[in-house]
Amino acid sequence: MIITDHHMPLATLPKAVAVIDAKRKDSRYPFSELAGAGVAFKLVQALFHKHRRETWLTELLDLVALGTITDMVRLTGENRYLAKEGLRVLNNTQRVGLQEMIKLARLNLGELNADDVSWALGPRLNAAGRMNDASTSYRLLTTRSSQEAYGLAKELEETNAERQTVTAEALSKAQQRLASRLHLPLLIEGDESYPVGVIGLVAGKLKDEFYKPAIIISVGTELCRGSSRSIPEFNIASALEECRDLLITFGGHPLAAGFTVQRQNLAQLEERLTNMAESQLSRVDLRPKLVIDAEVPLSTFTGDTFNLIQQLEPFGQGNPYPTFLSRQVKVIECRSSGNQGKWLRLKLKQEDISWEAIDFDSHKTQDEIPSYIDIVYKMEKRLWNGEEVLQLILRDFAPSD
Repeated sequence: MIITDHHMPLATLPKAVAVIDAKRKDSRYPFSELAGAGVAFKLVQALFHKHRRETWLTELLDLVALGTITDMVRLTGENRYLAKEGLRVLNNTQRVGLQEMIKLARLNLGELNADDVSWALGPRLNAAGRMNDASTSYRLLTTRSSQEAYGLAKELEETNAERQTVTAEALSKAQQRLASRLHLPLLIEGDESYPVGVIGLVAGKLKDEFYKPAIIISVGTELCRGSSRSIPEFNIASALEECRDLLITFGGHPLAAGFTVQRQNLAQLEERLTNMAESQLSRVDLRPKLVIDAEVPLSTFTGDTFNLIQQLEPFGQGNPYPTFLSRQVKVIECRSSGNQGKWLRLKLKQEDISWEAIDFDSHKTQDEIPSYIDIVYKMEKRLWNGEEVLQLILRDFAPSD
């Protein structure tokens, strides 16, 4: 057996013909941040080179892009190259399964970007493994039958919808049960009812909502499986390393990790992790920070500026969308829409220029929006009546002075 991986390896490696991981202490590879798909691609690249089949590599790059972007690794260095080249191949993919999935996701082949992979294609491919097993996604990626491809894409569409429902239910339950513990530096919650396939998603949503490391545990009769999502101020992988005497298995990254623990050790593990978080985070201002790249008037984007910014793609971890600040923007219209009315759609004006804007994560009602606001935002294109128009995606706003 040959094992490829991209997590931090444990002290003792599995017995295998080879364990390929750029994070091994004895690795000489110059880039250690490859995604799992990137490491597997390197093995294939070596095999193809040996047999003089390097020309076959390009047709695999659509899969490498899917894996690299969905794995939420930093899109810098070689990851950036693989994602960028892979998106070009993905936008012209010959895989009939991907073609059908892209249609059902209401996306257009030739216009796909990293966000489409992160928010639409990746979740659909991952849904099979989260809810049942991943063979459906494997068959979708490898089939050459258009009829089978449509059936598999439809199945993944339904499975992903089911995954969304299950995740929402588990999140709601976790939020209720954590209500009295939100003052703690670490949010940790376990129950028999949490499906293993979605505990990482729930932990991620809690981390985003409260800006604290979060751990969700699926409690079993004897064994419990946990998944964690963390913030830059708390290395969850190192924390689990310090608890290794209580764990059966563990692994992951500073911001995301998983583990298996015997039920009898669960309370002790929770206490130890909470104490660590208390020690490391007690004097830290636990609020998410927005890095603003430039303060500009909205007129900046009336020319070719947006197209120039797009040359920095693909955006993602380590290479975020440029974020801008504009002050004294007038609110012309404001209404709730989408996602049970949780989105805010605004029409904004500065000098003689009007812009459509949307806030996907607003905690304010229409009545709470003042007439003039300072906005922090990124730009994106969307289709409107068959034409591409620019739209502001609000990250934050506040009343103008």
